[in-house]
Amino acid sequence: VLLNQGDHARATRYFEEALALARGIGSRHSEYGSLYNLALMARVRGEHERALHLYAEGLKLAAEVGDKADIALCLERLAELATLKGELARAARLFGASEALLEAIGISLGVQAKDHSLHEPVTEELRVRLEDTSLEALAEGRAMSPEQAIGYALEEPEASRDGAPAARGAGLTKRELEVLRLVARGMSNAEIAASLIVSEHTVHRH
Repeated sequence: VLLNQGDHARATRYFEEALALARGIGSRHSEYGSLYNLALMARVRGEHERALHLYAEGLKLAAEVGDKADIALCLERLAELATLKGELARAARLFGASEALLEAIGISLGVQAKDHSLHEPVTEELRVRLEDTSLEALAEGRAMSPEQAIGYALEEPEASRDGAPAARGAGLTKRELEVLRLVARGMSNAEIAASLIVSEHTVHRH
């Protein structure tokens, strides 16, 4: 309601309270919803770096619980942010990965969106801006496995692949990316620890 009324400051405060409550009771579904809504608020207010980190955090959580629809939604939102930064090839890969994942699970683009009033114009803008991007980049994204797409979305770009200045990504270390890719494959903490030869405590911390 507050979002529709344009009261973004109050809406943000409520979503922050909801996030704290969700974490307090251990509700991952509610935690994801709060992260997504906070990212949406940041994007609406032009705080793109904050939105980037919140969407990335939501993507990690969606991967941990194995929610492919929410993984696809976060990939699409990260594609949007990459587009705003002029990173069109990166955006094309993320958008292609999102579309392919949704097709694989039989969900139409936008059906799972939590902000329908904003989704259609954003998606259309993405499509228009990516029309001039190499089809090869879009195909590369569509060919990615879910874990590859997650890793690509969260990695620290060393340099833009499409001529734009390098932008700071989600800030994950190489080890954290390794853990996340194994989580995306459905492995338990114990299995990941054995695979990487680390303790379960280390896996949980990552």
